Amino acid sequence: FESLRAYIGVTRLAAQRHVDAFLQQQIRTENATTSALTAKADMLTRIDRMFGSPDSETSISASIDKLAGRLSDLITSPEDSAARLTFLNQAQHVATDLNSMSRTVQDMRLEAEQNIADDVAQANTLLKQVANLNQQISQRVGSSLSAADLQDQRDLAINELSKLMDIRVNERDDGTVTVFTGGGQ
Repeated sequence: FESLRAYIGVTRLAAQRHVDAFLQQQIRTENATTSALTAKADMLTRIDRMFGSPDSETSISASIDKLAGRLSDLITSPEDSAARLTFLNQAQHVATDLNSMSRTVQDMRLEAEQNIADDVAQANTLLKQVANLNQQISQRVGSSLSAADLQDQRDLAINELSKLMDIRVNERDDGTVTVFTGGGQ
């Protein structure tokens, strides 16, 4: 037994990560696509609601159809003061609806600009976080220490960044990464 005791024991090794880089990049690409499509769908849904269903009596197309009908009535009986008044009322109604829609579209544009500014600020914060983690990871790898916990934190930040924009990530030999936009910048 004395010779066996020399071989029995526990060896503690540094934590190691095993990540499929291809799948990780696919997830990040899909995050960017999903976020972009969700934002577009939200805006288009709001615009669609604003215009209304074509078969609805309250839609802009129904209001314009009514205006065309009132104009037809006025053309048929130009001397009829009731037809003129009805046409003018309907024209005012359409103008009010169009002005309201214009204000709503303007508000949506301003909201989109604010969302872009917020996303840029968040992206800058996440990029700084990635840079700081890269520095810490480089130091640990250079000292032959495990950097798995920091790499996990960095991946979380990069995943959040991928929800804001299409990115590509390249890992370097020292454990750090470079982050590029989908266009290569």
